[in-house]
This record gives sequence, C-alpha cells and structure tokens, in this order.
Amino acid sequence: MRSKQEAFEDMKLISRDREEVLAWCKGTPAEDKENIFTAIPSYIFVTNARLLRLSINNDGVVSIPWLYVTEIRIARKRLKSTLSFSFRRLGWSSDIDYPAEYISQDVVRAINGIRSGEVSTTQLTDESTTAIKSYRPLSESGMDQIFRMYGYQGAELTCSMCGKSAGVCSPKGDVLSDQCEGCERSFTEIVEI
Repeated sequence: MRSKQEAFEDMKLISRDREEVLAWCKGTPAEDKENIFTAIPSYIFVTNARLLRLSINNDGVVSIPWLYVTEIRIARKRLKSTLSFSFRRLGWSSDIDYPAEYISQDVVRAINGIRSGEVSTTQLTDESTTAIKSYRPLSESGMDQIFRMYGYQGAELTCSMCGKSAGVCSPKGDVLSDQCEGCERSFTEIVEI
C-alpha cells in the first residue's frame, strides 16, 4: 500500500519543470464498491499542467495533461464533493471515463480555478529519457506463476527519470510505451542493467 509520504515522494519524481502542485487529497470511491477497478482509493494531485491519480495499492499512475481532459464533473454526494473525469489522448477514438471519487475542498477549488481561467495552466515540454530494463527473480506468487507459465522471465522496463512503467517485457520482445506513465517523457532507448 502506498502511504501519503510515498505518494509525495512519487510526486517529486514525476513532477516536471514549471509544474506546481496546486492541491491534493486522498480520494475514495463514491460509486459501486463491488467493481474492483473503482473500489481502490487513490491520491489525487492537481497541478498547473495535469491531473494525476496515484493508486493507493501502488500499481501505477494515471497522468492526464489538461490538454487531454475532455470533461470534468464535480458534484455533491452524501454532503461530500465528488470528482469524475473523461480524457482522450491524441490518436484515440473515444474517451476514457473515470468514476467518481470523494475529494477535498482544496481539490475542488483548484479545479474550479483552472476551469474558470483564474489559474493558468502550462503544457509539459517534449522531453525524452531512457528506459531501464532490469531483472528480478519471479516469486511463488500467483501472478508470477502465471508469468512463468507464459515464458516471462521477471524483466521490467522502467523510466530512468521517475521509475514508473516504461513498457512491457515479453518473450516476443520488449515494447516501449509512447510515454512514461508518470513523468510523460518519451523514450529514446532501452538500457539493460
């Protein structure tokens, strides 16, 4: 589980030049708790460049530059504020919708400031870095047993700048993501360690 301190450490690594954290909170699901994808709390960060969602179970980051946000919905439910949003990256044919989460009033104020134009936003500059291919021994966990069954060898690709996912290693070859899931940098090459 990612603690508040770990979320802030990750945010320091993920942040880019001229990017400021305007507000943050621990978000909790406001919708159907039966769905395993929407029942996971997260840390939500609002910056002048993007909206970030760091899952509390430490499985990754959702980073959406304001340029790609297609809709933001702030509502009230059970006397608390909720946030849900939709976004679409360049080249995608449809929006991705994120379900409502309970959020703090600080996050509401920051988002409303961006929506009204009171708070100016900035775009992330195009930057690149390398991906690091590292190996870890597969454990006896259920997931690692499945990986072993399909020929995976415990290799992973991570961003050399922030340590977040850079792609996938598979028996058929490595596949780099277009951009890092955390810091939004593109990749120039894979370096093995």
